[in-house]
This record gives sequence, structure tokens and C-alpha cells, in this order.
Amino acid sequence: MSSIRMAILVGLVLAVGEARHYLEFEQRVDRAVETARLVLDQSKREAIQRPDQVQHRWEDKYLLVEWLTDLTIASLIEGISRIGVESRHVEQWAQWADRNQSVRLRMGSEVRCKRGGNATREVETGTWVEQERVTQGMLGDSVEKTKVQVKRTVREFSWTIERRYNLTMVGGMDDERLVTESASESTIVLTNADGKPADCIRSPRTAEVEVQWLLALMDRDHQRGIQSDFRIERADPACATPCNNRPVKRFLADGGKLGEWSQFFAHDSILYPAWAHAKAEVQGVAPVVAPVMHRVERQNASCLLPPVDTAQLLRNAERELDRVAKLVDDHHAKPVDNSSLGPKDGQVLVGMAYLGSVMEQYSQSLGWVEAMVHKQLVSAIGKEVSTDMFGEYARQHSQKLLRPEFLPRPFSAIIRTSEKHSPEGTIALQRLGAPVQTIVSEIRQNPADAQPMSFPLDASTRVHFRGTRHLHAFLDHKFSVETDNVLDLKVKARQFSSVVVLLGRVLGRDQFDPKYAAIVKDKDELTVPLGLTTIPNIKAFKKAIRSLSPDQQRFAESVRAMQLESTLFGVLVIHVKPQLERVLNLPAGSLTKEIRLSQRLMELLLEYQIPSDLLSVSSTTPAGEESQPLEAVRGHVAAMSQMIDEEREREAKQTEQEREHARPSHDHRRGSPSAEREHARPSHDRRGSPVNIVVIGEHGSRELPTGVPAALLRRGSLHLQNGGTSDAAIVVGSSETASLGGEDDVQAASHVLPTEAPTAPPMGAPAAPPEPDGAETNDDPDNADQTDQKPQPDQKPQPDSPQPGGGVDYTQLVAEMDARIEKMDTDGVLRPTIIDIQQTWTKESWKGLLAATSVKTILDKESLEKERTRTFGLLDALTRAGGLPLQDADLHIVVAATHQFDKNVMQTLVQENVNPLDRIEHSMLILGSSVHRVAVDKLLNPANVKRIATSAPALFANTSAAPTNNLPANTDLSRSA
Repeated sequence: MSSIRMAILVGLVLAVGEARHYLEFEQRVDRAVETARLVLDQSKREAIQRPDQVQHRWEDKYLLVEWLTDLTIASLIEGISRIGVESRHVEQWAQWADRNQSVRLRMGSEVRCKRGGNATREVETGTWVEQERVTQGMLGDSVEKTKVQVKRTVREFSWTIERRYNLTMVGGMDDERLVTESASESTIVLTNADGKPADCIRSPRTAEVEVQWLLALMDRDHQRGIQSDFRIERADPACATPCNNRPVKRFLADGGKLGEWSQFFAHDSILYPAWAHAKAEVQGVAPVVAPVMHRVERQNASCLLPPVDTAQLLRNAERELDRVAKLVDDHHAKPVDNSSLGPKDGQVLVGMAYLGSVMEQYSQSLGWVEAMVHKQLVSAIGKEVSTDMFGEYARQHSQKLLRPEFLPRPFSAIIRTSEKHSPEGTIALQRLGAPVQTIVSEIRQNPADAQPMSFPLDASTRVHFRGTRHLHAFLDHKFSVETDNVLDLKVKARQFSSVVVLLGRVLGRDQFDPKYAAIVKDKDELTVPLGLTTIPNIKAFKKAIRSLSPDQQRFAESVRAMQLESTLFGVLVIHVKPQLERVLNLPAGSLTKEIRLSQRLMELLLEYQIPSDLLSVSSTTPAGEESQPLEAVRGHVAAMSQMIDEEREREAKQTEQEREHARPSHDHRRGSPSAEREHARPSHDRRGSPVNIVVIGEHGSRELPTGVPAALLRRGSLHLQNGGTSDAAIVVGSSETASLGGEDDVQAASHVLPTEAPTAPPMGAPAAPPEPDGAETNDDPDNADQTDQKPQPDQKPQPDSPQPGGGVDYTQLVAEMDARIEKMDTDGVLRPTIIDIQQTWTKESWKGLLAATSVKTILDKESLEKERTRTFGLLDALTRAGGLPLQDADLHIVVAATHQFDKNVMQTLVQENVNPLDRIEHSMLILGSSVHRVAVDKLLNPANVKRIATSAPALFANTSAAPTNNLPANTDLSRSA
């Protein structure tokens, strides 16, 4: 079962349980209403109602909770008085309290056993035997059969069990003690073994409870019918609702301890039956602590019962307790020599049971009041507000909060080179199938003056890229019962289009670290699941490290700094076709309508890893042929395809020959005459004509003699006379078309065979700098010595070459956002969030152009590693191993934060009295001011400034935006080209 289903099931079970308890207590409230109608005057009976049946104000709910607390205090005092605490004891409490001493009640019990005499007696076993009795007579003997029960003799031991319990008031550190109640009762128990009864084998028990808080709430003059004056401070910032405030929470905590203490006799094996009976009878009495209101006709009049009526309800409760105590005494009375309850035990047991029952009624009454508020809120809205519904409400609310230029936008972008080109695909960040809303800021850079960013392909190759950069701030919200909803990054390519997607982290001003890479083409749809992991906010972090050592603090600060940098999630989308045109030295847009040629080029680069130099147009094309670069590339592709077909045929023949060699009837051993003839056979083209071979190497070119064996060409390199090997290219031309007088003519009329791949620079060597945009590249191997010349030390670098130190430092922006959260987030609920890339992707692809159905593929960890290697191989070819920068690359940087709620939506409204929409908009303003680098009042719609300033003044405490390292204050990133 999935985690989401399990969470839903648990939520339903809890909801059903809460509904059952609510209905059960509502029935008890109805009984309390009926009791109040019987006790009070007949003229007031019809006016007594449940609070949800009476029109009242929000203030009346506070008054109702205060009245319920006063009733509870009076009822607790009644219960304590029944266990032995009298007025004189209360005075002693007051004296201890005046001396700032603690006041506690201590209940103790012990059992003593004394062995009496022993005696024997016969006991019937239940077994019957048949006995015969013979009687002699004149006519003979007669036999009489009778049945007799078997008896056995047992020895019984008598024990006198003396049970004692005592109630003691303790002041301070046990230095003053006053015994208020002590009882000693004896019970005679008979056993068949010479051992102590089970009731005697236990040690003395004691239990204490603090009651000084109850003394502080008591009204000692007793002028009113009620004995306390409980008040809730409405102006206290911690006062959320009538049931959620400091005084009520303290009373619940202290009273709960008293209720637990009242269960003392539940663990007494001797008194437990009588205590359980007393508890059941007490719970059967109509609750005195129940929400009851008095319906009034006058507006703004109090709906509470007056003190006189409250005193009558309390006196009626006292009479009911007397009745229950007498019932318990009568039911458990035994003969004096084997008595179970003493003369005062019934009152003590009823008093203890009443203490627990009163606190249970009080807790249920508060829950019923909250349930009433919940019910009224649902009645006003029309439905329960779920997490998904709240998310939709928050999106609609945000559209009215901010100015139009700062409004959040759906993360769903079209992938295309420019407005003049058709889209190549789409990229979207989704949750449950819908794009998420993000606060977006863009940086559109001119390639001439923009500073590039870079990412590594391997240890020795680094690729630079330029393009549009989008900064997205994603605000997530999470409630207590909500499961972790993952995000989905969806990238979809259109037919005949190809893009490269890199996913990773932004490490600094000009560095991107890709962890995953994939190629999306021809209607492919790639789905990448993303997880969200929150880290503690800055306030919680500083509080946690406050008591650590300096070394521990520095370590924690370093780890947190790395965690903050990990929140910079990056998605780099690279347009393949424009970069393919650049690496082939084609004019921009040349491959737009060349679908078959583009697909064949991608196949050669991906499947066969053909170096791009073997397919590109030479920069030394003769005059008059500049208008035909596309035809030149087409010819190179055709020649390379021909070579691949020939190699495929050769491999097929070689496989067949290997099969023939495996047969014992044929002799194809190495060195046989046929093999030697095949090895020495000269090279010919498809028409059978001998070919001329020109080897272009590091020191120029040379022509090989006609008839060089073809086997040498298949080895991938030729051994030259000077002992070296050809490390550039082997140019093969037909003798009918190749002009040996000029090397350019030879190149024009020939096709190129691949040799060994160029070796990568040694580990740790600096990568070659990328070529500036628009600069001509020299693909002529003959001029390699000219193009590889290094600038002299006194030469200045070109102005358009990439230099470090430019661009936006996004890591600094994250640190500033963390500082803003510390200052503006007074509730401490906004947490930085790390977006984690999951390792199970889904790719939906189509087998062909006319395919009717798609195929879904699950990419696991191993498949993702292979896809990354394949994609990096393509990027290596498109950039000439980092020598040619990427000009058309869109970088999407996502910074996420999560607003954490402690309860669900309805509980946040009812129990916390918090409007979650207000809290979400405060967090949105914090992120918006950080991303757009403007003050909060500049973000807001003018109609909302006054309202936000009243509800969240901390947002306006610092109205100026702190500048970044490279942007002035109050500068919109979307205008900083």
C-alpha cells in the first residue's frame, strides 16, 4: 500500500473516531441540558439550549470557556473535599503558598498479613461411588446397593489482611506534613496452602500530585455560588482561540495530572471492584461540566447562565454524588469480620472517581466547542477545505496580491531558439499534472558582452554556455497530515526536434554541476520525479547551536552553507540544431528544413561517434563555392554513410568467414595462400578503380603509392616512413577524379575515413578556451600549425573571450534570502528546501513517425548513467571538446522554500485561529522581495499595502533591498541584460 493511500486511510480512521466521540459527547450535552431544565425554574427551561442552537458572538465563546473552567474548579474542590480535605486544611494550604512552598497531595496504601489458626474439614469431591450392603434372612441373603459421594479432608489456614490507605498534605520538601485521612480495615482470608495470599505480596504504594495551582484559582470569600474567577487574557499574543491559550493549556496540564492521580485505586486489587463501580456510577450521572447557554432576546446580552443558576447546578451535582456514595457503600457492604469497605470508603472512592470524571468532561467540552466552530465554518464555506483546495485558493489569492509585473507564473515554458522559430518542445515543473506557480526573474544576455557559465564533461573538458537564465522561486506549503507530494519535471520535444537536458546544481557565479543528462527528441516525453527535503530555518539553526563549542558551531555553519547552496536546483536546456550548424560551419538556419540530413548527422554523432571535423565545412573553401556549404556537408555525410555501409558489409563477410574457419572441412589458417592474397589485395573503390591515398598528418600531407593493401586502412592508422603514425585523416580518392597536383582538389573529390580519435589533454591540464561567437574556425588540417599558435605574453585577450568573475552570484542570492527570512519570518515557519532528483525516470517515446502508440521506458540508475555518458558524448562533438561555446542554452534555476503548518487546513483555522492564506502571502512576499530585489511595498498591489502592513509589520521593517555583488539595489533581474 502506498504512503498516500495509507495517509488517507489513517485520516479517515481518525476522522471517524473524532466524529464518534463528538456524537457521544453531544448526547451527554443533551442530557446536561435536560438536567438543567429540570433543576432551574420553569420559566427558564425553554431558554436553556446547546451553544450551537443559540445565536451568539465570538466573545461569547470566550465567556463560555471561562464559565466551564469555573465549573470545573468548583467540581474539583467538591471531589477533594470528599476524600477528606476540609476547610481547615485549605487554610494550611494558603499558609504554605504564602511562604512560596509547594503544596502536594500524597495518597499511600499498604497491606499487612497476619496468620491465624488452621483447621481441617471434609470437602465433597463431586465423585460418587456405589456401595453394597448384604442382609441375611430366612429366605437367603439380600444385597442393597447405594450411591455415596466421596469426601476428602482439607486443611485450611486463616489470614487476617489489614489494609491501610492514607491521604497526606505535604508542604515544601516534606518538612511539614498534615495527615487528613487514614483508614484501616481487616479482611479474613482462608487459604489451602501454608503461604501468604496474593494480596499480601506487594510493596506499599504512594502517589503525589501538585495542587498549589488549584489554590491560586480558588475564590476564598465564597460570596458567589462559584468558587473561582478564571480569566483568559484576550490581548495576549499567544491567545489564539477560547480553547487555545496559555491559561487554558496550563489548566489542562495541571488538571490532567490530578485526573491521573485520581486513578490510584485502579491498581489496588482489593478496592478495585468498588472503585470501578463508583467510577461507572459517577459517569452515568449527567455531567455538570457541559457547554450550556441561555438564549437571550436582547442584542449583545450575555448568553451565560447567571451565578444563581450555576450554584443550583452545583448543588444538584452534590446530591447526585451523595446518592452514588451510598449506593457503592450498600453494594459492597460485608460482615464486620470480613468487611470490604469501611465507613468512609464509599465517599473516598466516589471523590477520587469524580476528580477524573470532571477533568474528562472539561476536556471533552473544549473539544465540543472547537467542533462547534468547525461545524459553523464548514456551514459558512459549504465544504471541508482540503489541502488541494487550499492550494487552488492560494493561487487565486496571489493574483490579487501583487502588481501585474511581479505575479507568479506557471512553470511551463516553450523551448525555442527565438520568436522567429517554431517551438522545439516544452519544459514544465508540475505537481499532480498541473504546473506549479513560481516567482520568475529572467536575465536575457547579449552573446557579445555576457559572461558565460560552464560545466564539466570530464576532468579535462569544460564547456562554456550562454543564453537566457530564468530564476524561479517556488513556494511550497505543507500541512501536518499531508504526505510528501513529489514534483515532476516534464520535458517534451516536438517531431523532428532535439534538445539536451542537464539537471544539477548551480555552484557559483559561473559554474553549473550537471548530475544527470538526457537527450529528448522526436516527440519524446521525459518525466523526472523530484523530491523536496526541508532544512531547519535560520532561527532554529542558531537556537540549536547556541550551546555548542566554537569548533562544533563552525562545522555546523559550514554544513548549513553547503545545504543552502544545494537549494540552487538547475535545469539547462541546450538547443541541438543551432549548435550543430555552428560546429559544422553552416550558416544559421541551414538545417531548419533539412530533416533527413539532421537526423543522419545526429545518428553519426551519437551512434558512430564520428568527429564533427570530418563532417564540417572547411574554412578554406575555394572562392565561388561559399554558397554551397550545405552541399559539402551533405557530401561528407554521404561519404561517411558509404564507408559505414562498406564496413558493415565487411564485418558481415568477416563473420561468415569466421564461421567457415570454424568448420573442420575448410582450411583458413593464418598464413594460407588465400589469406595472404586477401591481405595484400590493393584498395579499390566501388567501381573497381584503384584509389589514391593521401595521408594528412602533423607535418603536412603525403601521397601513398597506388595499390596500398586495404587491410592497412582497416587498422585505423598507417605507419609512415619516418616511424610515426597518421593522427589526422586519411583522404581516399579515385584515380579518375583526384588531382594529385593540389591537395584542395583531392579533398573536394574525396571522402574522409576516420582514424583514431584525437587524444584528450592530460589529466589536470587546462581545457582549451571556447571560441568566441561568430569567429571563424580553421578546419583545414594543413593550417593546423597556424591555428595552434599561442599568444605571446604581452598580447591582450580578446574582449569577447570568456572571463571569470562576471554574471550573477546565485549562491550569494540564496544567502541574502536566508537573511531576509530571519528578519521577516517572525513565526519561523518558512524553511529552505532542497530539490532532490530521484533515480527512477520515465521516458515515453514513439517508434516511428507514423506510430499509433507510444512506448514507456523506466530509466533506473544504470540506465541514467548510460544516458548521461551518451549525452556527454554528443556535447563533446557539438563543442569540439569544449572549444566551441554553446550559444543557445536556457538555464532554469529553481530556489524552493516550504511554509510548514503544524496542523491541517481546518485545524489551522479552528484551533490556531490562523488564516493560512495570510501566512502564505507573507512568505510569498519574502521570496518575491528576494528574487526581484525590491521592497515589499513595491511588490504589492496598492490596495493591499495597508492591510499587509497591519498584519505583518515585520515585512516593512527594512524597506530597502540589500544589493548583490553585481547588481544595484531595487534592480529587476529581468531588465539586467
